[in-house]
Amino acid sequence: MKDGKCTKGFPKPLLEATQANLDGFPLYRRRRREPGVLIFKDRQYDNETVNQWVVPYNAYFCQKYDCHINVEVCTTIGAIKYLYKYVYKVRQGRPYD
Repeated sequence: MKDGKCTKGFPKPLLEATQANLDGFPLYRRRRREPGVLIFKDRQYDNETVNQWVVPYNAYFCQKYDCHINVEVCTTIGAIKYLYKYVYKVRQGRPYD
């Protein structure tokens, strides 16, 4: 958080369908809750911002490994470059095997 705003892009926009933005990252479906469903937040009922703050997760992996695991598809060349650089990174004091 910086200057009272989230640096990770939350809250996310409410969308009726999943889309891909120009950078190749997914914009997930986040529907507005039904009018009858109310969530208690900060001593009042809030119906607008609940789905905008949910982090994507994979329920199967969460149950299998008993922890939070976020799996997303990346379609940018930057993600491939990052993975390549990470895998082949030389650690100091440790030669290649």
